[in-house]
Order: sequence, then structure tokens, then C-alpha cells
Amino acid sequence: MVRTGLLFLLFSIGMISNTVAQLIEVAIQKGHSAEIQLVSFNNNGRLLASSGADNLIKLWHVPTGKEMASFVSASQQRVQSLAFSSADDFLYVQYVDGTVHTWNIATSSLKSIEKPSEEIHFRDQKKYITHDGEFELLVDRFYLIKNDLKTGRRIFSKVPIDISKNFTSLAISEKKNWVISASEDGKVYVYHLDKGKSIISLDKHYDAVNSVCLSPDEEFFASAGADRSIILWDTRTWKPIRRLFSRSFRFECLAFDPTGNRLAVGDELGKGRIIDLQSSRLKVSTYPLHEQKVSGVLFSPNNTLLYSAGYDNRLVVFDLLRESIIKKEIYRNYMNGGDFALKKLKAYREPFAWINALSVSPGGHHVIAGGGWRESLVRKQPQPILFGDHYAHVISKISSHQGAVNSLAFLSDSSFASATANTLILWQHHALSKKFFFRKNDFVDAADIRAIVPISADTLLLNATNSLIWFDSKIEKVIQTMDELHGITALSYEKNEHRIAFATLNDIVIANTNGKKLITIHHAHTDRITALGFSPTRPLLASTSWDATVKLWNSQTGELLATIIPIGNNDHIIITPDNYYFGTRNALKGIGFKFGKQFISPEQFDLRFNRPDIVLKRLGFAPSKVINSYRRAYEKRLQRMNFTEAMLGTEIH
Repeated sequence: MVRTGLLFLLFSIGMISNTVAQLIEVAIQKGHSAEIQLVSFNNNGRLLASSGADNLIKLWHVPTGKEMASFVSASQQRVQSLAFSSADDFLYVQYVDGTVHTWNIATSSLKSIEKPSEEIHFRDQKKYITHDGEFELLVDRFYLIKNDLKTGRRIFSKVPIDISKNFTSLAISEKKNWVISASEDGKVYVYHLDKGKSIISLDKHYDAVNSVCLSPDEEFFASAGADRSIILWDTRTWKPIRRLFSRSFRFECLAFDPTGNRLAVGDELGKGRIIDLQSSRLKVSTYPLHEQKVSGVLFSPNNTLLYSAGYDNRLVVFDLLRESIIKKEIYRNYMNGGDFALKKLKAYREPFAWINALSVSPGGHHVIAGGGWRESLVRKQPQPILFGDHYAHVISKISSHQGAVNSLAFLSDSSFASATANTLILWQHHALSKKFFFRKNDFVDAADIRAIVPISADTLLLNATNSLIWFDSKIEKVIQTMDELHGITALSYEKNEHRIAFATLNDIVIANTNGKKLITIHHAHTDRITALGFSPTRPLLASTSWDATVKLWNSQTGELLATIIPIGNNDHIIITPDNYYFGTRNALKGIGFKFGKQFISPEQFDLRFNRPDIVLKRLGFAPSKVINSYRRAYEKRLQRMNFTEAMLGTEIH
């Protein structure tokens, strides 16, 4: 029996590998990295499509609750409706401007951006006409209304518990006499269709519910919300069956250590991760650095400390040897009762004060940090720059920009620059007198300076959001500008090769220091790129994004080497462009395989694609003896299962 199973598996893998291997896709269970705005079932209820504010359209395999495929929307418009073709060959996406895009489900590719010739039924999630044409149900702000279309009489009008919140979506079962409605108050309300009598209120979402839809057999329904999750509900018991949710979170910042062997990244939940690229297991260590998102991370020049800035109003100093926080410095002192109460309840609270700029002096003797607070723009108060020693003990708080400090950069051990909006200030610190002297520069043209990058002794490169500005700090003049229509979200400088990299939308551009573009990597990520960083020791560029991934690129060719995806708090997977992966013990829970229109459990293809030796060789950090050791372990695994590598595919590595 075992032998028969092996032969069947061998036949299946061989057929797939040798005929249509290009259709095998690794489906990483990332989920949406922003609120989910719309959901829709296919004709048999085994597939569910979702669209989100992250500009992604995802397919979910309902029986397993696994993410099956992810499409990058070909439009920046909001998705208005989703519909499957009758045989599930295509997914039709209708946008608010009326355009319709067609996706081929089997190949996970965009088939057409032209409106299909055949008629497609797109569900209106805010309006429903009964099959006999007699009644209309609709959502109008915080009202759920049923009207008699023949008489014009209103049958009922319902409101949510919190009438400051609107209804967002409805789904109707005429057979079972239900109205299921979603609300911004985080609840799903179920009413009788005839008279509007309340049946039940469901409250398992943590934020606004944006969409509801019934399965074709009406045995269950799906709700999707701003909490980035989809809940499948049993309509017999009104209990949740399972939750489909994001297992990864947006990354906001990154930094290489001085050796180029470690990479620190910070996410939107306040966690910092240190990725040891030289480790034989590509170790990823996770640390709770902040209570809200991490806005900046930097290693000390002697590689013993990690500095992080956060939206929790804290500057953190982390000891890399002891793996512990040794200092938390408060940026702004304030007392707010509501904020204090929410903190005690461990509930989410909007940032009251934050740090969004951080820099360390070249010699590692000083650290500076700056940011703003909730009312700083209204009050037009000058915001402080924290100037501290290498342990962040504050030496001075310097009053600087009105509104907020958006960017900081040390130019030398005794000088630094700060900026916000269209103002750049050059600072000089006199150590003996402990005084600070400054020169202020206001740009005539509109600018929103978000980063300051020194690229020579006198030249500063400024990310002014919609342009790059080259500024000569010696003569204090703009010497060059370069406009970018779609805005610049990240900027980095490679000292060894004298090159820069910047991100615009989800593209990465590598250029020389004069702005001449050398390499453009289109669609480098599926969402906004938040940070870029060149390795100081090898031709490697790292990027982070709101799509919850860290990507490593060959900075000389633009070739993608690998993508690192954290799964939950303790697991991660590193995957190459041709689907080979290396992950932690529980990483298989975070992946699956898509073959055409089928979802296949990861165990069936793990033998082919789980290849630590290939992943480590591509990255180029691990010694050859480590790679060879993994290779021998893989060969032994094949032998135990009576396979050869040739049986798994046509390529030999």
C-alpha cells in the first residue's frame, strides 16, 4: 500500500513537473496587509475572492481556509465588485470607474483589461431587488431600509447600535428569509427579511466590517473587515467556522549592520526583527521593541547596540550581545487620561506623540531623534531634537522645526542636518561650550523633505517626496533637482559604488549619484516600499514594504535573490523566485501550492521545493561546507523515499 502511494505521488509530481511545471505556484499565507473591502464566493462556494486596500486581490480555498493566490490589481481604483465565470476559469474585477479586468485563475495572470463581451452579473453589495421585483433593500448611511417598490411604502428601517457608524454591505437569503448586514461598528446584524425583526448580532471582528456575502448553498456566509480578517460563519448556528487572516504585518524600516551580515527590520506592531544572513539556518530573532509601529532602526558603528524609534513616543537602545533593552527614552512628556486608560486596557490607541527620525554619529558617540505630537501642527510649536550619548542619555533637547521633525542625518561627529516640509537646518555642536549653532535654509519650491542622505563631504541628497534635491551644504544652494511624478517613498546611498536607490510606488530605481538611472525594477513589491538599504560589504540591496516582505536584490543586476516572509511571531520562510524555500519547522503552516485551479497541501511538493542548499547558495553568505551538508541531507531524504532528483523535475541543481 505504501509503495502504491509512492508510485502515485511520483506519477503526479512527474506529470506536473515535466509538462506544466510553470503552473506550480507557492502560495504564501500572508493574507491582506490592509483592510479588506470586498468578498465574493464562486459558484460552488469552494473559492472566495477578496480585495483590499493593499491593492491586492486574493483567492482563498474555503475547505482548508488557505490563501491560494494573490494578484496585484492592475488599477489604482477601488474594487466595486467581484465575480467568477461559470467554470471558475476567470475572475472578473469591476472597479468604481466602471472598468472590468479579467484574471485567468489557472495561470494567475491578467487576461484582459477590456470589458468582456459576455454579460457578467456583478453583485451590488449595498442594494438588492427581490426576485419577484416587488421589494428593494438598500444601505443608506446608517440605515438599512426595505421598500415596497409597488406602493413606495417603507416596510422597515434599521440602524446599528452605534448610529454614528454606517452600514456598509448586505446579503439576502429569500429562501431562508434573512437580511445579513455589515456595519462600521464592527458588528454583523441579521434580521428577518419580511418585517426586519432582529435575529442576532455577531461581534467577532475587531474593527469595521466592510463586506458580507452568502455562499451559493446558503449554509455559511463570509464577512470581511478593516481588521484584515475574513470570518466564515455557519448559518445554522451563527457561530464562526474559521477566520482567514493576515499572518504577516507591514514593515516600516530596515538597516544593515556594519558587517553587512545582519539586517534589522521594524514592523507596524512595534516588533523588531534581526535577520542573521550568515547563520546556517538564516536565523530571524523577534523582539518587542515598541508598543506601536517602529519608524526607524540603526546599528551602532561598533555593532553592539541597536537603536530604534517608534510611534509609542520612545527611543529604544537594545543590547545585541545580551539581547535585551537597556534604555527607553521618552521623546515628549505629556499626560492624557484617555490614552492612559486605553494603555491599561491594552487596547489600540492612536499615537499621541511619536519619533519618526533617527541618526547615529559616524563615531558612534551620539544619537539624535526627532518627531512630533498630535497637536504640534495646530499649535505650531517648535519640536525638540533629542541629542544624547551612545546610550541615549539625553545631553540636550534642542527646539527646532515647527510642526514636526521629519528627517535627521549626522554629517560628522559634530554636525548634523534636520528637515521638515521645505525647511532644512544645518547644525553644529560645540562640545566644550555644549552649545548648538544653526543655519536655516528655506526652499522656494514646495517640498516635503522626508529623508536626508549625505553623498559626499558637502552634498546632501534630499527626498522631497515628489522630487530628489541635491543640496550643497558648503555654499548652501540647490545644485540639482529631479522630479518623480508618483512620489518617492524610500532612499538609500551606496558608499562603495557611489550609487543611490530610491522607490517610487512599488518600483525600485538604482542610479548614479547624479541621478542617471541605471536599473529599474518594476513591481518590486506588491505594495508601498517603505525602506531601502545597501549592504556595506557586498553588492546587495534590501527592501521592505507594506506587503509584509523583505526582499534581497543583487544591486549590480537588479536580480531578485530571495524574499523573506515572517509568519506570525516566531516563524519565517525564505523563498527564491523559482519557488525554492527554506523555513522554520512550523513554516509549512504558512505555505501551500497552487496548481492550475487546484489548491494542494504543502506536503506534496515539499520534497521538491524545500531546498535549504539552493537558497543558501543563492544568497552567498553561508560557507560551502554548510551548503554541501544541506545538499547531502537532501540526497539522503530522497533516498529514504525512493526518489531521485530527476523524478521531481527536469532541472538538476
